[in-house]
Amino acid sequence: THREGCDPVCLGPELCPAAYLDHVIFPELLRFFECVDMRLLNASSYGVPQRRHRLFVVAGPSRITWPEPTHGKPTDQIDLWGQRLLPWVTAGEALGLNGARLIGGGRNDSDPNRSPRTYRDLTDEPCTTIAAAQIGNAGPWVVPSDEVDAVGAITPDSLGSTSKRTISVEECSIIQGFPKDYPWVGGKGSRRAQIGNAVPPALASAVAGS
Repeated sequence: THREGCDPVCLGPELCPAAYLDHVIFPELLRFFECVDMRLLNASSYGVPQRRHRLFVVAGPSRITWPEPTHGKPTDQIDLWGQRLLPWVTAGEALGLNGARLIGGGRNDSDPNRSPRTYRDLTDEPCTTIAAAQIGNAGPWVVPSDEVDAVGAITPDSLGSTSKRTISVEECSIIQGFPKDYPWVGGKGSRRAQIGNAVPPALASAVAGS
């Protein structure tokens, strides 16, 4: 995308990712390949329990047929082509939370009447993007089942509770779509970086298959 400050005139390829793609990467690829194409794909559309948008650029002698989504929001499982999609794989389903809930945090600085940190229950949907580093209180967190009310809602007191915890390295790996026993190597920070920088296997497989 164009970076902040590109309106009304783009800052140019040295400063703007969109301009660099359009004016450097694509022209260079077109020197060697007849067809160059790109797509922004969301991992949750291919069975990964995580919303993760990644740009794929493919160059070659002919265009590929990009993979169609296989999963979607349970209430909207008919795509633009009339195909029935499988329901999203949710974070709660992938992690087997057994009554606990997964919450994500974010900033809400634009509204002076609300707390500077907001929360959303991610249990019944794909998780937010797993970062390569655990930075401060960025989350996501697991709220234990004993702090969830009878209808599965997170109580306001639980949001500030010390019993909520950030998800583990192993849980990050599962949300990326890796097998539970995948042999990551190194310290906690190194393993988290490997997981956060990886392409989810199901998404990689969908693109490679095309």
